[in-house]
Amino acid sequence: MNQELPPLTSYSEELRQNAMDKYQVIAPYLKHEESLSNIAEESGVPKRTLYHWVNQYQQSGLKGLIRRKRSDSGSFKVEENVQEEIKKLIFENKKNTLTSIHRKVCKICKR
Repeated sequence: MNQELPPLTSYSEELRQNAMDKYQVIAPYLKHEESLSNIAEESGVPKRTLYHWVNQYQQSGLKGLIRRKRSDSGSFKVEENVQEEIKKLIFENKKNTLTSIHRKVCKICKR
């Protein structure tokens, strides 16, 4: 990750606090006081996630621990005609469950 991150002050207090919370979890590892396996066990955070946090922190400091918004956020990965069918099924009968809508859309797509 070689992109330049904005300064910490440009992030919301909530995002900065979340980053600090992550740092507090990995700090014992960074200070060579505890292994990631022990931290994972004690915190309930998966070891793979902890490795990711450590890597992000080592690359970018506290800014690396701030969760960034997905670049594809708000976009749909379904063709427009399928979206229209889903909307039609939702508005056609408000009692349709998500499962029944999914089943009906699958049948429509197979045709």
